[in-house]
Amino acid sequence: MLFTLAGHLPILCWRAVTGTIDSLLVSQVPLGVLPGREFTAQETTYAAGDLFLVLTDGLTEVFDRADREFGIEGVHAVLAAHARSPLPQVDRSAADGRACTGTQLDDQSLIAIRCL
Repeated sequence: MLFTLAGHLPILCWRAVTGTIDSLLVSQVPLGVLPGREFTAQETTYAAGDLFLVLTDGLTEVFDRADREFGIEGVHAVLAAHARSPLPQVDRSAADGRACTGTQLDDQSLIAIRCL
């Protein structure tokens, strides 16, 4: 499977066989910043049960009352804890993680893809 990014957070892939999380990253400038820019793609593998999360930084760049950022580590923790759950539960769990944080300042988008 090919993937690419244009200045976005890594795609997170929870591997069902090992229970580990890979960060899939292609370091490139954000889309539309440089006219005529060509983007490259990389390849990854997947297996039955693997779970991919595509997310925006609005999910990571929120702060709790002590001014601690939820961060990519917070998303990793939610993913690790709920990776085997049905996709609606993964989404609700991510929402629960955001609920304990401060004001939302950016878009918060999440796409979860389970491989069959």
